[in-house]
Amino acid sequence: MSKAIRVMHFADTHFGVENYGRLDPATGMNSRLVDFRKSLSTAIDLALESGVQLAVFAGDAYKGRDPNQTHQREFAQCIRKLTDKGIPVVLLTGNHDIPNVRGRANALDIYRTLGVNNVTVINQPNVHTIETSGGKVNVAGLPYLMKGFTLAKEDATGKSVEEIRDIIENKYSDYISLLTSKLDPSLPTLFMGHFWVRSAKLSNWQTGYFQDSEPKVALSTIARPEFDYVALGHIHKHQDLNLGSNPPVVYSGSPDTIDFGERTDTKGFVMVDLKKGETTYEFVPIPDRRPFWEIDVDINAE
Repeated sequence: MSKAIRVMHFADTHFGVENYGRLDPATGMNSRLVDFRKSLSTAIDLALESGVQLAVFAGDAYKGRDPNQTHQREFAQCIRKLTDKGIPVVLLTGNHDIPNVRGRANALDIYRTLGVNNVTVINQPNVHTIETSGGKVNVAGLPYLMKGFTLAKEDATGKSVEEIRDIIENKYSDYISLLTSKLDPSLPTLFMGHFWVRSAKLSNWQTGYFQDSEPKVALSTIARPEFDYVALGHIHKHQDLNLGSNPPVVYSGSPDTIDFGERTDTKGFVMVDLKKGETTYEFVPIPDRRPFWEIDVDINAE
């Protein structure tokens, strides 16, 4: 009987967020970058201690699509802690990783260009067979679909915001069906996606900027029997949208607090025991993160 393959699922690290930060004299970096690096490094250490055999990152490595060299260096050093141990890493592009001009490289392309050992970048819908120490795994990836890259200009001309949203939602569904047709049915399968699933609960911070025009994917579209685990990014709040059923459809959430709107959310990553038809997982909180305190002051106008 085959053993389960240990998988680390993480997402939305957003290196470059500097809300409420200041210069850290010990490193010369913004204190929030130090926080985010520490949280991701801690998550990777915990995954290594748990015997991780594959790591999948479900998008949004950086705050912006043009990260500076320091942000790239710090993220790469964290990823290297995995690859130096021979752990394969799959990186999926999220909306914050994608340029707004066609033809420009995305923020994760450097790994693919340099041919970094044990790193696979998925920047378009595709299926990869990943070799792990526990055996082969199907990894199907569907990045965030940017409107400007997904639709030809003539396809969007004259369309309302709602019509464009519907077209992109249908493209998500079509791509997922295409990916399932490319799977090796003999292997355990992990699906990665970076998008908003319709039944997902947003963090309080995200509620303020996510718009109704944002495409949403139906749960039934991804909770498919061909998948043994669905690893999602984009929503910063950890949740299983298919709780108690197969496959688990899980947002790992972000490993650190982005804003005061997320101050009460538990942050962490997910350790998955991937096995055909029998996948289980555990959410692992990140300890010793910087606390966000909100102090209410009752002021008398007199």
